[in-house]
Amino acid sequence: MMYGFKRKNRSSGPSGDGVLTLKSMTRIEAIKAADHRALPLDYDHKSILHSGEAVDRLNVILSEGFD
Repeated sequence: MMYGFKRKNRSSGPSGDGVLTLKSMTRIEAIKAADHRALPLDYDHKSILHSGEAVDRLNVILSEGFD
């Protein structure tokens, strides 16, 4: 499970990626479904989609699933 967690320096609202709250992204059901493997990344809701780090991590996850 990968999720973005980038909080603006001056933000006083709930923690999260700017769209979803951290609380909603890390529900216990989601963590359990991910076999307790969660990877928070320092990106907001949109920038994670263009992140080389996220792509690299996803490729590792996919390759592990097909070995």
